[in-house]
Formats: sequence, C-alpha cells, structure tokens
Amino acid sequence: MVRVSPEDIEAIADHLGMTVEATRSRYLSASGERLAEGLSSRCVFLEGSRQTSCGIYPVRPEKCRTWPYWPELLDNPEGLQRAAALCPGIVPGHHAGS
Repeated sequence: MVRVSPEDIEAIADHLGMTVEATRSRYLSASGERLAEGLSSRCVFLEGSRQTSCGIYPVRPEKCRTWPYWPELLDNPEGLQRAAALCPGIVPGHHAGS
C-alpha cells in the first residue's frame, strides 16, 4: 500500500500530463489516500514482470523513495527476506549505514 500526499498527486499528474482530477480517478484508490492496485495487487505504476520498473520513478511518492528501508521490513526478518526476493539490492542483515 502506497499512501500519497496532495503534493505527490500533483507531481504525478504533472509528470503524466494529466489533470489532478483525472489522475485521482485513474490511479488512486476509492479513498484517494493511496495508489490503486494494478494486476496481481501490484502498484498500478509498476511495469514489467521479471525486471520491474516504476512508471513514475522521477516523481514516485516518499514511501517508494524510501523502500526497502521501512521499519516494518527492517524489523521483520521474514518480510525482509520476501522483499529481498523482489529486489536484488537488498542484502538481509545489512542496513543502510552499516
């Protein structure tokens, strides 16, 4: 789940060349507080299957910019292991700055 701020939404809309309203309608959940889910419950902006990439990388929300250094991952060995299977840059047991 990727929560977005009003500033995130404006940046995404500008990046996509869309109005904020159109961006909200197409890419946000019904609550308007997070990005919608795409295929297989993945982020709507996650592209590709084997080698994935972010379709809005230059303007990705803070939650995405800080991944995988989320407390809920760093404090959960099993969650970190699952994330490491998705991201080759994650080395379980090594934290930023260590």
